[in-house]
Amino acid sequence: MPALRGSPQRPRSAGIVLCTTGADQGRGDRSCRRSEGRGVAESEPTLGELGRLIEREIKGIRDGIRDDLALMRTELAKFVLAEVYASERAAMERRMEALERTAHEAEQRLSLLKEAFDAAQLAAERRAATERRDRLYNLVLPALGMLLSAVLAVWAVLYRR
Repeated sequence: MPALRGSPQRPRSAGIVLCTTGADQGRGDRSCRRSEGRGVAESEPTLGELGRLIEREIKGIRDGIRDDLALMRTELAKFVLAEVYASERAAMERRMEALERTAHEAEQRLSLLKEAFDAAQLAAERRAATERRDRLYNLVLPALGMLLSAVLAVWAVLYRR
């Protein structure tokens, strides 16, 4: 087995697993291969390969962090600041109080209108009763007067003879 760049010869191993991410090869997966029967020295990556691998991993981590930060920024943009929330809540409470006052005033006016309507209905009923009574008296009294006159006239005619 040949030695690598001046390193002493190492004993053979049962196999080494080399894994690379798919980002290294333009895919999104992770692939692993087993180097069966080759020695440890033959399957070890060189310093240049290790440097490139580390650079790619660091770049992938940075990209992931950037993506996560962008996602967090968009999510945070949806939230409302506490000061804005407090001012909007205070304005809403003022509007609610004004609406409650308006509703209370409307209820008071409604009760006054109901009382006035009831009083007007009672007055109309009294007026109608008075008009009925007046009509009755205006009709019955003259009729009684005519009847009395007729009875007196008949009596006078019958008893004068």
